[in-house]
Amino acid sequence: RSGRLRDGYNALSRSHGLSSVTQCIGLPPHSVMTWRNPDGRGDWLGLKSLFIQETAKRGLLTFGVHNLCLAHSDADVEAILTVYGEVMPILRWAVAHEKVDSLLEGDTVKPVFRKP
Repeated sequence: RSGRLRDGYNALSRSHGLSSVTQCIGLPPHSVMTWRNPDGRGDWLGLKSLFIQETAKRGLLTFGVHNLCLAHSDADVEAILTVYGEVMPILRWAVAHEKVDSLLEGDTVKPVFRKP
């Protein structure tokens, strides 16, 4: 299940032309979404913030990490991937039109464990 979630995220990222901006890496039970600044355009923390905002609007609270266990069902994985599939077009549009910040309804997430 966990490998399907990581691989499903990456498939959605590729199919929406976002693989240069976001990928899911790591081991299947514990994977992390990465966010990169494409060609100097946009802010990766802004894009991550937009992703968190839009997934929360759809009832999925995430901060970009998958911690799966045997209690997670195939239906859980499908529900998560469905939300990701709804959010990816919003991210694609925001990146293509350089509108990430204007779509944010709150503050940009801040790094916790990094030095400024």
